[in-house]
Amino acid sequence: MKRLALAVALIAITLFGVVPSAQAQQGNCVLPGDILDVPTPGFLRNATPNLRTRVSGTLLPATLISHTTSRLRVRLPLSGLPYSVQFHVVHVEPNGSTKVVASARICDDPNGGGGLGPGGGGTGTGPGGRSGLGQGLSLRTPNGQPLVRATRNEVAAPSGGPEYLLIGSSEEVARAQTMMSREGVSILRNTSLGALGARMSAVDLNGRMSLAELRSRLARQRISVIVDKHSVYGAAKGRTTYANRLLGLAPDTGCKLNRPVRVGVIDGPVDTSNPALRGVSVKSTSVLFPRDRTGSVDHATGIVALISGWGTDKLPQGISPGAEIFSVVAFARNGGRSVARLESIAQGLNWMVENNVDIVNMSLAGPKNDSLEDIVKTVARKGLIMVAATGNGGRAAVAYPASDPNVIAITAVDARARLYKHANGGPEVDFSAPGVDLLLPRGRGTTFASGTSYAAAFATAIIAQEVARSGLRKQQLLNTLRQRSRDLGRPGRDSRFGWGLIQADSCK
Repeated sequence: MKRLALAVALIAITLFGVVPSAQAQQGNCVLPGDILDVPTPGFLRNATPNLRTRVSGTLLPATLISHTTSRLRVRLPLSGLPYSVQFHVVHVEPNGSTKVVASARICDDPNGGGGLGPGGGGTGTGPGGRSGLGQGLSLRTPNGQPLVRATRNEVAAPSGGPEYLLIGSSEEVARAQTMMSREGVSILRNTSLGALGARMSAVDLNGRMSLAELRSRLARQRISVIVDKHSVYGAAKGRTTYANRLLGLAPDTGCKLNRPVRVGVIDGPVDTSNPALRGVSVKSTSVLFPRDRTGSVDHATGIVALISGWGTDKLPQGISPGAEIFSVVAFARNGGRSVARLESIAQGLNWMVENNVDIVNMSLAGPKNDSLEDIVKTVARKGLIMVAATGNGGRAAVAYPASDPNVIAITAVDARARLYKHANGGPEVDFSAPGVDLLLPRGRGTTFASGTSYAAAFATAIIAQEVARSGLRKQQLLNTLRQRSRDLGRPGRDSRFGWGLIQADSCK
């Protein structure tokens, strides 16, 4: 092996997992479930936030969405925040003391009453988490009849009943609003759908008429709009069903390995206490310097969950439950992002060989480097199968180490087998795998994320199945995967999808 100047090699290898953004906070006040986008205070620029929402001395949850040296994005809890109150988002120190990160006010009660605010006991869910009126109130229509409340699957209007949405051309929606206003219907807001050539209007019927009556009156006056309840949509039980379908597996269920396979993960720290990893064998080592600040646990925990998680009530199984995970903590926080030194990667690969790991997942990417190339070549001669992400730069050049001929390069596709828009491409691409809008563990909850790193995790899991089943060496394994892959793009191998969508064999 060439002599390596590891002590001075500081090649920045970046993680590839992208969490999509959510709704923005509303106006000068906020609602439960809204997201606060605030400057990062100085005391958190080099620390891991431990955030809570404090109101009247009580600490409620607060979900960290993103954290850089300049900005923090925090989701407020959906329940427990009273109307019209000032609250603080605080960072809780290890000793229990708190420091204020941001302050804001919950919007006023839309019905003019007191009691709990949105989510504090109502049954409907409105914009930003707003729910119906508190329990115990008897809602009546103008005719004295009980008002039908909004359900938990509907957005609640100020009256306590459901909101309704009208969609049509601007002219037709305006005609409908004129008619409804005469009948005592409240027009709540209007939204332009310019790209669709349409306008949308949210209304509160105030118990003046039923949905069927409204539709009938619109039809009699030949007003051409579509109207229905404003429903709330969940995330299809929060399952990555589409990923299993694309990979040729049953929904939400992986293939338990018929013998243990050692799968290495060079990444950030893995949260072994996360429910998504309950029952997963994880052996871990750190190759960081003592002064390094450890990166986030979210990325590596998500990678491991996709490979070998046993599933929870919120998350499906990984593709290869039973895989033994060998985790190398190689990423440290640097300037608001997580990076790994070349030295750390070299030490990690060395540790993998020492522990007789079968496959290593490297959801990392960066520039080609002669030293790292030599290390990869040596590791390949030892028989270790290496899998890496092509990178998320949207460039026509596969990042390193995926571009190395000794590494299996994986790109990402979505539920319709379309290429992930940020994926790098090039002649080195070997296979495609699901990598867009995947449900992953985040803290004690879940989040949706995209990136070629997650596609690499799926490919690693399928390769683990092949190793468990037949013990194939890399070239034999590649031939098997090529024959079984689902061709995408141009016939045969291409620079966008490689040999195509990687496929699992039936569980045996």
